[in-house]
Amino acid sequence: MREFGRKAELPQSLSEADPGEIRDFVELLINQNKVVATHYQHVDGTSFAAPIVSSIVAQMMEANPKLTPGAVKDILISTADRIADAPAIRQGYGVVNARRAVARAKTEQHSLKTVGCGPPRIANSRLVFTFHDDHAASVSLFGDFNGWGTASIPLSRNGDALWQAEIAAPSPGRYQYKFLVNDERWVEDPSNGMQAPDNHGALNSVLVIE
Repeated sequence: MREFGRKAELPQSLSEADPGEIRDFVELLINQNKVVATHYQHVDGTSFAAPIVSSIVAQMMEANPKLTPGAVKDILISTADRIADAPAIRQGYGVVNARRAVARAKTEQHSLKTVGCGPPRIANSRLVFTFHDDHAASVSLFGDFNGWGTASIPLSRNGDALWQAEIAAPSPGRYQYKFLVNDERWVEDPSNGMQAPDNHGALNSVLVIE
């Protein structure tokens, strides 16, 4: 027992412990170190995430070689799944869904010029919002611009089949907003990386006007 204890690097205090105590201690170490099985350990970080996402992107490009970088990003974000028991601010858009991303890539029809819509921009004293969702029947804008009230700002499809809305450019400041898709699904702006908790377990998109 002592020989095995040294090989397992068990603390001296367990040298005379009964098997039940030793088992409890080992199970605690396994859980703390996220050991899944022999030679396998659960870890996280960009060094592990990058090759996984890259492999999904490769499958997407094989399914549709015409995809642009903007389209790839939009598809990965819009098809990801949020982790229910993890704070939204710590997980971003959630976990990539390979099957759904590749399926969406097959149906993407935007031309090279229209894919990759960016965050809201000011043009001719108007603040322009653009949203990409080919499967949406309606899209509305809610936020600090309209007091999150019942008077939503509807988006309409433009000639490039993207959803778009324009409002008078507000005064300088920090604003939060969100899209309502099909009058039932709230989503943050996938083309805007600035986000903040919405106090309901999800995120709002953030826009800073200077």
